[in-house]
Amino acid sequence: MQPVATQITQLTRPNLLLRAARIGEGKYRRAIDLKRILKREETPRTLPGLMALLDLERAMNHLRTCNSYAYSYQDHIDVLIALRAETARYFSQIGNKKDGPREPPDLCRCAPFT
Repeated sequence: MQPVATQITQLTRPNLLLRAARIGEGKYRRAIDLKRILKREETPRTLPGLMALLDLERAMNHLRTCNSYAYSYQDHIDVLIALRAETARYFSQIGNKKDGPREPPDLCRCAPFT
């Protein structure tokens, strides 16, 4: 399995989805939104939550690229918002343990909308 930072930096998603996620990130409330998105009763710890979000995002992107009727732009954007916020949280935590705050990697690269 690849390290979390590598998995995050290798994501390539359409600019429209990324822009929507950046805009929505300011309204993200971890205690409420993460439980709703992951369908859990308890808020998970940072790394397990981040891994679950990565898996969910991959599944949603697969639905998007297959033009599935089950795909929801809103749900995908919600997952990307949470993924951005949890990535920042994770990297601030691991940075504080070692040499101070660490800059999170850019969540995704832009790709043509397919």
